[in-house]
Amino acid sequence: MLFIYVLFTLFQFSVQLENTNIIYVIISQNNYYSQQISNTLKQTLYEDYRSLGLNKPKIYVSKEDFNVPGDWTLTPLISPILNITQPLTEWIILLEERTQISVELLLNTLRQYDFTKDIWIGHALHDKEATIVHHFAFYENPTFFKYPNIGSGIALSIPLLKKLESYLKQGLSKQLDFHIDPSHEFAHLIYNMRNDLMLRHDNSFCCKKGPNCATYPRKFKPCGCVDVSTIFFAIKTCKRFHENRVTVVKNTWYNYAKHKMFFSDVEDSNIPTVSLNVANTEQGHCQKTMEILKYTLKEFQKNPLLKWLALIDDDTILRYLEKTGYL
Repeated sequence: MLFIYVLFTLFQFSVQLENTNIIYVIISQNNYYSQQISNTLKQTLYEDYRSLGLNKPKIYVSKEDFNVPGDWTLTPLISPILNITQPLTEWIILLEERTQISVELLLNTLRQYDFTKDIWIGHALHDKEATIVHHFAFYENPTFFKYPNIGSGIALSIPLLKKLESYLKQGLSKQLDFHIDPSHEFAHLIYNMRNDLMLRHDNSFCCKKGPNCATYPRKFKPCGCVDVSTIFFAIKTCKRFHENRVTVVKNTWYNYAKHKMFFSDVEDSNIPTVSLNVANTEQGHCQKTMEILKYTLKEFQKNPLLKWLALIDDDTILRYLEKTGYL
């Protein structure tokens, strides 16, 4: 009798797991390092499903399977993801490449929520005080607003994604000029659409490994050395600092950089500097930064060996290595 009960319990557990139809989307980058760790995560998920006796899951890698500009900001992925969903799809799980998953615990967690509702689940973070990187949002009560730790993964219901897609297509959302923290900005998008759709915090979505963690982020692994000749150093300065800060930079790491340029509010052939016709300001440097990005894009187009842009202030001191491990 006990044997029959055990068999029934295992069968019931398997059916419950099978009925949770999930699509995994790994947010990736277009380089060899990213491809390697994305593939490792895919294989680990396949093995976990196989060990539980479940069918092979559907796993997509953003750069390989969607390749839409700005996918790291999450919003451009909404329509491509909905295009590959099926009638029985219940959840979309967004992951970083370094996210680790216990499939059994994740499925157990998701069964506690109603996937037919507008809902999203993850490890909730909040700001202790208003911060510039979040555009000083909710400055009167910053702890009120919750946003996800993407490294812990995010579970989103299909109804929520469909409403987000409709909201965006109707042009109801405010378009951002630039992105800093995609997790906060994505949460803000959902909040602006409906302020009762705050992220649901679940303790099984963890920030570090633990016995009851369905997900958690690994520590970043070194991605190898970068040849300094592949880096373009764009140094921000202004006339006020031409004779002090700029001099220090030129007497330290500047001469070791192969590709570099000073960007200032005035041209000075003795340094030399490039003026982008943007006035210097005491607060806020967004316009100057955008002009530097536009200018340096031309340098990258002229030199295909360039892979990295280092945007640096004139009071930043760097330690130079021929093969640097900082990028």
